[in-house]
Amino acid sequence: MSTRRQIQEWVSKRFAILVAVGVASLSVALWQALVAREHVQIRRAVEQETLNLRTEIKERLDPQINALDRLARRWEMRGGTPREEWEADAMHYLADQTGQWRISWIDPSYIARWTVPTQPTTYRGVNLAREERRRVAMEAARETREAKVTLANNMFGDNRGLLVFVPLFVGERFDGFIQGIFRTPELLDPLLSEHASLGFSTSVSDDEKEIASHRTSDRQEYLQWLQETEVEVHNLIWHIQVWPGPELVADIRSSLPEATLAAGLLLALLMSLTVRLARTARIHAQEVGETNQELEEQITERKRAEEALQFTQFASSAR
Repeated sequence: MSTRRQIQEWVSKRFAILVAVGVASLSVALWQALVAREHVQIRRAVEQETLNLRTEIKERLDPQINALDRLARRWEMRGGTPREEWEADAMHYLADQTGQWRISWIDPSYIARWTVPTQPTTYRGVNLAREERRRVAMEAARETREAKVTLANNMFGDNRGLLVFVPLFVGERFDGFIQGIFRTPELLDPLLSEHASLGFSTSVSDDEKEIASHRTSDRQEYLQWLQETEVEVHNLIWHIQVWPGPELVADIRSSLPEATLAAGLLLALLMSLTVRLARTARIHAQEVGETNQELEEQITERKRAEEALQFTQFASSAR
């Protein structure tokens, strides 16, 4: 093989490789762009769901706390409410609420006096200020004259609850508190289940531990899209985490990126082979052309030689 042919073959191979690399690179870039778009769609869905959950928790808790506040305002307007009337109002309030367990009147010395539904006698007459968390919340409510919320630890066994203290003031006279006791799981579990039905895993926690959750998967593959936010219920702050579950990811993802990548790589291979064959055929055609040209030149030279020989013979015979 001539040096020229070797150079042409080398250039042909390199050009085919460049074509394959170029098409494959474009295919990979398109595949990555499609995958990135799917990730953005999943992240946006989780972000929106996180905001929705925060709003729904506020919308679920605020009206119940506001209803307790209305009970307190009625007490203040009347300068106090007779026990039978107060218990009737409290029972009507409980019938309309979700997750509300009990309502109590706490007297100015922080001792539980009236409770509906009626609790065991061991609860009546208990000084609630003995527990640090409750005492801090009650003092803050009395000082600010605003409702305060704290955790009801050890009140529901393994479950977590909420205590809401609404201060009572008749003029400048302090009359104690209206206390609402909520079961947190009954408040949050139905809400989290609704979001789970949409394909999301959720968790709500305070600064100490998880309060409620509904997980469809804890695999790192799905936790990469986890979003966090906070919801403030008066003075209490809960941390919310939301991430997608397998079904949601499967709904958003498609086979298009992988199909695009496979088709692109196959196209790169075919184009590389096509270019290689085309350039090889061109080289062969060029070689055939050059060979034909050499043959034509040889034939022409032979004809000229024959003509010269005939002329010489004719000249010799003429003498």
